[in-house]
Amino acid sequence: MTKGRWDKMDNQIKKYLNRFKGASVTEINEYQNITFLLKDKDIKYMLLEGGWRLFDHHKMVMTKSEYKQTEDIKNYLVGAIINHIEISEFNDLKIVFDNHIILQIIADSMRFENWVLNQELICLPGGELTDFL
Repeated sequence: MTKGRWDKMDNQIKKYLNRFKGASVTEINEYQNITFLLKDKDIKYMLLEGGWRLFDHHKMVMTKSEYKQTEDIKNYLVGAIINHIEISEFNDLKIVFDNHIILQIIADSMRFENWVLNQELICLPGGELTDFL
């Protein structure tokens, strides 16, 4: 991929992620689908497939392996509003909420998608990003 093509895609992904700023978490179901209501009243969802960690005031409070029931994660995230969302150089997804909660989705799976944003931005097995923007 040429540098110009990568920069254009990178800017397109950044613009897409910026739409999530100010979005609120409205629901989390038992399949670890998180539903976001965006400021423009559009609804998006995120499927957590890979490993994830939840931090409260920079202290880790839960991981996917410790996750027992939907209520555990709902208590932290439902009603929270996104302040910042970014993708690291290794395609981990980090979401910072207004209530000092941070959700980090780790791109660690070689067999399954790591995370999926509304079937529009997907972190594939091995951490490769693909988009349908």
